[in-house]
Amino acid sequence: MGKTFVEKILARKAGLAEVVPGQIVEVAPDLGMSHDTPPPSDASSKSWAWSGSRSLAGSW
Repeated sequence: MGKTFVEKILARKAGLAEVVPGQIVEVAPDLGMSHDTPPPSDASSKSWAWSGSRSLAGSW
């Protein structure tokens, strides 16, 4: 059976001939990304102030 795209990438980055599901490999990342944006340094800004206990359900 052929290898998946991810298996091929992990094998190449780990310097192995192949990898199998469940195998633990260590690779160095090429790129790191983050989707978390910190608030501005002025924490008193009202536009960034919100209560974590306030539910957003039904506000869409």
